[in-house]
Amino acid sequence: MKQAIQNVLDQNPVNSSVTVTVSAVSKYDDYRIEIRHADTQQLIWRAWDFEKDFLTDLQCELANYSRE
Repeated sequence: MKQAIQNVLDQNPVNSSVTVTVSAVSKYDDYRIEIRHADTQQLIWRAWDFEKDFLTDLQCELANYSRE
């Protein structure tokens, strides 16, 4: 996994109500990250790392499910 993505995930731990996964990796080494409800697997958020403001958006989404 790309270090920048791993850093955001490490700095923003989430509670057990959601799962965060790498749902796809392209042949160009692009990563698609998904956040889903843990019990139903319903999609909450999904984005590719090449999208504009990806890391900022990921951090904001993770903050909604922080362990605090």
